[in-house]
Amino acid sequence: MSRKPIPQRALFFMTAVGLVLPIALAVVLGAASLLAAMADPAGAAALRWVGFGLGVVWVVDLVSLVMAQALNWLSDQNGGHDPRGGSQGD
Repeated sequence: MSRKPIPQRALFFMTAVGLVLPIALAVVLGAASLLAAMADPAGAAALRWVGFGLGVVWVVDLVSLVMAQALNWLSDQNGGHDPRGGSQGD
């Protein structure tokens, strides 16, 4: 059994964050809309910036998750052997 370059625990964490962040983003942007409706433009603007930050973190998490899965998939290909059948010194 080959050792994976990205641990399973890290993949689980990135998947969990990828599922929770859009919910948090929706709640924060909903609260920003509520504050805007209650005539609190400063609070609404602050929460919109927080929402923007959460969106950026979410995108970075999803890209990182795809890259981590790709690295694990590539490490599984051919069991780490040379596809030409020779040794790596050839």
